[in-house]
Amino acid sequence: MKFECEKMLPDGSFLSTFYSGLEHRKKINGSQVRVIEYALKGAKEKYRLITNILVPEEAPAIELAQLYQERWEIEIGYDELKNHLKLPGTNLRSKTPELVIQELYGFFLAHYTVRTLMYKAALKKHIDPDSLSFIGTVRILRRKITTARFPP
Repeated sequence: MKFECEKMLPDGSFLSTFYSGLEHRKKINGSQVRVIEYALKGAKEKYRLITNILVPEEAPAIELAQLYQERWEIEIGYDELKNHLKLPGTNLRSKTPELVIQELYGFFLAHYTVRTLMYKAALKKHIDPDSLSFIGTVRILRRKITTARFPP
């Protein structure tokens, strides 16, 4: 999407108008947005964050960009739980609300355990824990833990 700079703001962001669908061609029913363009350290590509917080004093561009990166850490955690810790295509097995909560706690504890092992391994090798693969760690654990058998 292209956003035209309608007004440059002091923090380096700018105001633009967002149009959806056919409204874009006619430039009607647009919503004013603030566009923040930034690059991550060591990355060549630029990222663009679009927000409805229009006043830079309420949320400076650099703070929003940093918080957006933190948001992705949460999204990655959800992905790890939902798609990689349990087998693909499987649902929770529990039939009562209490057992659903218990099963969820089990997944949370398993996730915490995998992440703790990753942290300890990274600490031992003096590397950033984020550089390790969650999926790779789960695969290693599945290969190493062969004695435990749980019902499907």
